[in-house]
Amino acid sequence: MTEGRTCGRCTACCTHMSIEELHKIEGETCYLVRKEGCSAYSERPPSCRDFQCLWLMGAGKDSHRPDRSNVLVYAENSPKLGNVVAITEMIPNGLRNPKAQGMLKELKRAKRNLYIRRKDGTVSLQGSEEFVKKGQEIKDGLDKEKAAKVRLKVIA
Repeated sequence: MTEGRTCGRCTACCTHMSIEELHKIEGETCYLVRKEGCSAYSERPPSCRDFQCLWLMGAGKDSHRPDRSNVLVYAENSPKLGNVVAITEMIPNGLRNPKAQGMLKELKRAKRNLYIRRKDGTVSLQGSEEFVKKGQEIKDGLDKEKAAKVRLKVIA
C-alpha cells in the first residue's frame, strides 16, 4: 500500500470480491460495510487484508479511487488468461465516468491485457492478439447465452 493511501469510505472490493472467511459471495455487499467504510477494517479477514486494488497500490490520482471513478481496477493472475488487469464496474455504466475513461485509456496505451466486467453482466477482453485468442477459446466453450455476453478486441 502506498503511504498515505487508505480505503477510507471506499468499499468497492467489499461488494466485488468473495470473502471465504465471512461466507460472502461475489457481488453481494459485505455485512460489515457501513457509510464510513468497513466497520471491522483493523480486524478484517486475511482475504480482505491481502487484496489491494491498483489505486491503493499507488496507481492513478486520488480521483481514481474506486468509489470516485465507479470502477475497481486490480491485477489478477487468471489460470486461463494469465496476468490481466481486471476492471469491474461498480455501478451501471461506471466505465462512462471520465475518470474511468482516463484510466482505461492509460491501460490501453500501456498495452495491458484487460478483463472488463460490466454491471450488466457483459465481459470484454481487450489486449494482445495472443490474449484475445485465449479469450476466444474460452468463449467457444461457453453456451450460446453466455458467449453472447463476451466481447473480444485486440489492442494494437
